[in-house]
Amino acid sequence: MSRHMWSSILVIVLSCGFMVPAHAEDMLGFFAGKWTGSGFVRQQQFGVQQKIKCKINGKLRQSGSAIFAGRCATAGKAGAFSFEVIRGEGEDQYQAVASYSGVGQPIGYKGVELTEDTAQSAPTDSPVTRNLIFTINRPYLRDGRKIHSLIAISFRDQNHMEIREMVTDLYTNEISDALTLQFARP
Repeated sequence: MSRHMWSSILVIVLSCGFMVPAHAEDMLGFFAGKWTGSGFVRQQQFGVQQKIKCKINGKLRQSGSAIFAGRCATAGKAGAFSFEVIRGEGEDQYQAVASYSGVGQPIGYKGVELTEDTAQSAPTDSPVTRNLIFTINRPYLRDGRKIHSLIAISFRDQNHMEIREMVTDLYTNEISDALTLQFARP
């Protein structure tokens, strides 16, 4: 799969009421384990939307990071990828490195953890959505476009994860919802 299709592993959370997390539960622990998912991806970020299916495995590392890696496939292509999330200097700060099959250089991201403030809108026993929002460290050129990428990873609970990517062509300000994946533990 192309770097540009896989760089679509980004999520944007378009709801209000987010705050920096006030609890000590480690966000990296949410990644551990096996996940299966499906959704939609756009070829080369602005192309036709296609169905995609993925299987990934997440592992915690002693170095203060988590990595999830696996394979995804559309009707015409399949490829491997990995996404390593590394705790940053601040309590809610993260770095990420994405690698895709067939692409030489890993792609770097910086991010922050946000927690949906559901205190006003949900019962006290409702799960709190946890989110990691990543922006690409440096825009890249692709097919005459200068691309900026935003990835959002949301955990509704320990067993449900959503990954979305929004990309922007910085020359035209065209925005595309390049990837949407819903994951659950098998």
